[in-house]
Amino acid sequence: MQYARINYGPVPEKFDTLYESLHSLEAIIVDDTTYHGYPAKIIKVGRAPYAGALSAKEVEIAESVREYFKDYNASAIAEYSHKEIAWLEVPNGSRISYDYSDAILDADKIVNA
Repeated sequence: MQYARINYGPVPEKFDTLYESLHSLEAIIVDDTTYHGYPAKIIKVGRAPYAGALSAKEVEIAESVREYFKDYNASAIAEYSHKEIAWLEVPNGSRISYDYSDAILDADKIVNA
């Protein structure tokens, strides 16, 4: 999946279309709400029609990321992402190259925490 830089942090490119598709497949539930006076979406697991789609290593990585950020709110995660070199070097609205993932991102700190 290709990620892009937007104001609040990196997101999957065309994330609105992605979320709509996953919602229509009932893979996620999207609840519209407000948070500190701003419109927000709460995304929850749906009926998980693609169980087993991830490898054991991918599940391990996702669980490590979830554990690392469990006490972060959306603002804290955005602040964290804004310190990454990939965020600092990529213009707003542009794709974030995967070249950053191996050499520069702080992912090892998260996965190996």
